[in-house]
Amino acid sequence: METKKNYDDLIRQDFQNHEDFKKCYDIVCTSANKKFRSSSLTIKKSVGFFEGTIHYRVIHCDYNYILYHDMGVHYESISHLMDSFYEILWIYTICQECFNLIKADTSYSLCIDCLPMKIFWEYGLTHQKTEHIPQCSICFDPVYHSVLKCNHYFHKNCFIRLIRDTWYNGEDVLCPICRGKISVEDKYNYFLYGE
Repeated sequence: METKKNYDDLIRQDFQNHEDFKKCYDIVCTSANKKFRSSSLTIKKSVGFFEGTIHYRVIHCDYNYILYHDMGVHYESISHLMDSFYEILWIYTICQECFNLIKADTSYSLCIDCLPMKIFWEYGLTHQKTEHIPQCSICFDPVYHSVLKCNHYFHKNCFIRLIRDTWYNGEDVLCPICRGKISVEDKYNYFLYGE
């Protein structure tokens, strides 16, 4: 813990003589569940409190694309903010639909942004508006809005893993079901820009 205290002290020195100040630190750490990797942490000091934003990459995705997670709390000290940063690396995972960070110990595998689509599909099933909830064509678990233009559903992580680890040969990215070329928008939505 002495090393952490020393590191916190180094960061604290940057903010010592500033009231409104913001700085980005390159802090590369892989989460405990190996789903995401932090690339940096932006710390902002406003009158009497600190805020943090984690910049991260989802493992198995395009490494040029960085997502961010606002830590959402006003911290009284750098030490509290850094404790929360490391806690997130230990207890958070990624939403299977959009890759936002969520607590791993919740009963949902979806973030607050994706949960309404799950409720939409369940409502449709309950009220006989649809006969089934779409399934990921790879893992066969329910998928709520990760769909290609060809109307085949895949969790982003499943699709990316399949593309990267199985049959992608460096040519056009194709849908594994219909073998149609995926659109530019699909590449964007599935974090496959470099492909």
